[in-house]
Amino acid sequence: MGYAIAGEPDFADDGIHIEAWNFVTKLVSAAHESDMAHFGEILRRFEEMTELTEQANTPFIYLMYALHDHISRICRRGVYREELLSISSDMYPLVNQRLEIEKASLDDLVLGIFDQSDYLSENAGELFIIESAVTLGVLMVNPEKELSYLRSAVASRTSQSGLHSGLQRRTSANLA
Repeated sequence: MGYAIAGEPDFADDGIHIEAWNFVTKLVSAAHESDMAHFGEILRRFEEMTELTEQANTPFIYLMYALHDHISRICRRGVYREELLSISSDMYPLVNQRLEIEKASLDDLVLGIFDQSDYLSENAGELFIIESAVTLGVLMVNPEKELSYLRSAVASRTSQSGLHSGLQRRTSANLA
């Protein structure tokens, strides 16, 4: 997996990969608007652009952190299994309108973001990107504004966890 740090090519000053963040924003916005044809088009274009590149994993991380932080803000009584399942039940009809998904799969996604199911270990990659982007799109009132708010937290989490350092070393070596 590769990630980057601030100051590297294609990265904003906060360390966020610009293209990957724009992809996440567009994907979540298309899901919010129930424009699944556009959603599919965005997904295909990104797949073509990132095939065999280190940035292909970056949206996965951004969506994982953004979904975690957004749901955490929604949980009024704390992040408990019952509260997470209640949120999942409330949004299921809208998620299912956009993406045919079983209720148990949505529950696993929501629980998995909080390490309360094996969803992430079993569904890494494109399936997670699709399901989490649709889920965020349903949960958000204004995706561009809310993702902008979440961006600093996502940047901080990726920076603190050291996820950006691998790509920095490879990118710097390639530029030398």
